[in-house]
Amino acid sequence: MTVVASPLEGQLRELRALRNSVIGSRTRKGQVVLGGKVPELILLLRTPLDSTESFEVRALAATIIGSLAHSPSSPTLLSLLRAGAPAALIAALADLAELRRTNAALFASADPLKALESLLRSLRSILIALADEVAPDPRYGLGIGRDGSKDLGPGAKTKSWREPSNWAMAQAGFSDNTPDEDTKMSTAVPSGSSRGLHDFRLASPREELTLLARSAIAEAFSEQALPVLLGAVFLSPIPRDERADKVFSDARAASRTRLESPVASMLLPPRSRESSRSRPANSSLVSAADSSSISDLSAVGSESGSASMLNRGKILAISEMVFGILSVCLPIAGPNPQGSAIGKSAKRSYSAAETDLIMRKRRVMDFQGRESAFTAWSQPPGLYPFAVETVRAESLVGDHEDAMSGEPSLLSVLLEGAECGFSKTQETALWALAELTREGSEASVKLFRCHSPSGLLSTAMLLSLRKDSNAHVRLAAYCCLAHIIKVHPFTPKTNEKVLGGLIELLEYPGEIQIAAAFAIAKVVADDPVLQCIACEKGYDAISKLGTLLNQASKTSLAISRSSSQARCGSSPSSSSSTVTDNPAYRLQEAALTALAALTFSRDHMRRQFIDFSSPPLLPLVVPLLTTGSLGTRVAACRLVRALSRSISILRTSLVDAGVSEKLIAIIKNTEENVDVKVEATATICNLVLSFAPMRQFLMENGGISKLVELCASPHGPTRLNALWAIKNVIYASETAFKEHVMKELGYSSLTAIAEGQVTKSSPAAAAAAALEAEAADEDDSEEDDTTALQEQALNIIRNLASSREVDIEATFAGFGGATSFFELLESVIWQRKSDLVTEQAAYILVNIATGSVEHRRALLDRPNLLDALCYFATHPRSDVRVAAVWAAMNLTQHASPTPDAVGLEAVKRLRMFGFAEKLDALRSDPERDVSDRAKALMSRFE
Repeated sequence: MTVVASPLEGQLRELRALRNSVIGSRTRKGQVVLGGKVPELILLLRTPLDSTESFEVRALAATIIGSLAHSPSSPTLLSLLRAGAPAALIAALADLAELRRTNAALFASADPLKALESLLRSLRSILIALADEVAPDPRYGLGIGRDGSKDLGPGAKTKSWREPSNWAMAQAGFSDNTPDEDTKMSTAVPSGSSRGLHDFRLASPREELTLLARSAIAEAFSEQALPVLLGAVFLSPIPRDERADKVFSDARAASRTRLESPVASMLLPPRSRESSRSRPANSSLVSAADSSSISDLSAVGSESGSASMLNRGKILAISEMVFGILSVCLPIAGPNPQGSAIGKSAKRSYSAAETDLIMRKRRVMDFQGRESAFTAWSQPPGLYPFAVETVRAESLVGDHEDAMSGEPSLLSVLLEGAECGFSKTQETALWALAELTREGSEASVKLFRCHSPSGLLSTAMLLSLRKDSNAHVRLAAYCCLAHIIKVHPFTPKTNEKVLGGLIELLEYPGEIQIAAAFAIAKVVADDPVLQCIACEKGYDAISKLGTLLNQASKTSLAISRSSSQARCGSSPSSSSSTVTDNPAYRLQEAALTALAALTFSRDHMRRQFIDFSSPPLLPLVVPLLTTGSLGTRVAACRLVRALSRSISILRTSLVDAGVSEKLIAIIKNTEENVDVKVEATATICNLVLSFAPMRQFLMENGGISKLVELCASPHGPTRLNALWAIKNVIYASETAFKEHVMKELGYSSLTAIAEGQVTKSSPAAAAAAALEAEAADEDDSEEDDTTALQEQALNIIRNLASSREVDIEATFAGFGGATSFFELLESVIWQRKSDLVTEQAAYILVNIATGSVEHRRALLDRPNLLDALCYFATHPRSDVRVAAVWAAMNLTQHASPTPDAVGLEAVKRLRMFGFAEKLDALRSDPERDVSDRAKALMSRFE
């Protein structure tokens, strides 16, 4: 059978038969791909729209393509991408959008809503499958690893660590094993990418799939594609269930007497608040709109207008598919996104990927109805069927922009969907809103300032959904609120409502409790008050999460045993390590993540975790540090890190549980995922402090050598944590131990890092760095990385030169003598890259000034460093000013006449540089620590 060569009638028969055979049959789908039919199906999407038969050909081809993309194998996805399926579907949608203008007769005789639904359903299937292929869904954690899929409920696709062996099937149907000329244009990578189609033969199939998948998702959110992708939701107001009117009418009545947020009264001027109260419910869904839009489309393709209920279902389905694409694909960055950093602060600049995603969200949030490619479908063409009433709002910073424009926007449509009363539509709309507001203060501000169609503040509308009977709707609403409350000051009562609602959802099995646990972690992060509330006041979050962790651990253990038994009875070729993404692993990860967030700040929460005895939780956590699921390993490391912040737990429980051995094994494993190593090294930072018992164990088991290797990692967080651990391990340690560490690290490597250079300290370190470079998903912000690394390197030097004169002497010798050492400090100080870097350099001088007469005299002989002390004395950072006074106090000690008179010499030298005047001013410094020290020191200069 050759689909392309058949006449239209024959094509329709064959396409119907093909559609019926592939739906629900993985075997038949594989045969279709292997038979080279994918490029032919893509070409059918370009069938000229000149008859109802051609209309149906396109719809059937889209349906088959969508079926192939449902729970696909990786080679199937690669075949679809090589054929340019996403771009072809978007082009077909664009053709359909123009049909009323280009062929009004065909538009009237065909069923455009059905065709639109088919194309969008296929596009959604492909884009969601691609998102699942390249990145985990943030709602459900990392999962088992690179190939792990999120928990999508019963029948969901599960993948394994095993790489597909049938990549060759992705080449079927392409001449010379490459995409044909007709599809090259569709599969080409955007110009911002560093690689094009001609490079694909040089890449592995996995790399090609990842590149094309990210490119396809980025293209779907491009300015050219958004009018087609988002425009479909502007065809008609979203149908509204009558029960929703009652629910939100009651909520609106309640909101008249109270405000959910302490800033709501500031955001809405009195006149605007009054107008919102008098606005009738559902004012945006005007009845005329139904007659001019839904009824008009209902008559299309039917003998009468009696199909309105059917078309209502299609409108809902179309909205759900667009919302679903937004909720899953928005956070997937394109390949090597380009662009300048925006929103840059003093401490952090966004990476190219983050910038790309911010711009994408901004384009989506700003999308207006007038931009829709489907405006020709309205009656008359160009007339929008509905509009949302404008409410002017005042932001916290005094911005008086409209909360929503007078015409429909994507945000207004999402709010419509969120309160329409149809659960599936509500859920997808809410998840889209949640994704727009995730890690985005700009989107959260815009949403916070909006009213829903029922007249409620958007946040009040979301809170009212806590009474919804559908747990999935409640979950999505609370997850959206979880993002908003992180950037807006709400009342403690509102925050507790959100937290309490999420804790209640832990009772629902499956994906609901998984997503709820992750959302709890989001809500309580960096909020000790909410952490305490969650563990007390009847919520008992640690007990509930601990019970879930125990249940999930039992299930995952049973799965592991079953898999082991199955492998024992199989041939060696079929017994390779395979870990399927079972919901039990997701639940483990979610519970561990929430527990880590709850125990991060306060000792009594950590003690509550340790004291939990039904069953004891720590023995459950330690084995999970090296379990097969990536997400579980990362979350277990985070929890151990949180627990290690307690000195008593660090000295006893963690040591007894064998945490040290597990962490050393993690950092020594060259194949371990970089995210796990980041968390493990961060935990080691706490375990090697002077009061912790792990130092000797680290040295005896090769831990120091491995940390040194990680100091040369190309992955910024890993490198930073490794340096941080070394800084802590030498703090207040004996001279011999410092010498051992520096023999491994090397003074030349430390010098390079302190100067802001990138270095690889050894061939072994370079090899390890290369392995981690492959594992790292995106580039780091080099400037921020360098500054943070400099700070830690200087802190290492500070600790090397502390405590004893012999340590100062050894530090001078290690850097090639006092002259070389001071030249390094002068260079770093006068770069003025960062206040934190300057602070560490200042405290190095404080330590050197505690040394012998020779050490102090060597410092006094450096005019640049004495000038630096004056600079420190006027620094805006109080800790640096403290260091200036402290260093001067150490230099001028014993200022009475002595045989060497170094103290008097220090006073004279500092006077020459104007330090006395600076010191006099510091006596009235607003910081008590600075002023008290300055007053004590001033007597030596009088």
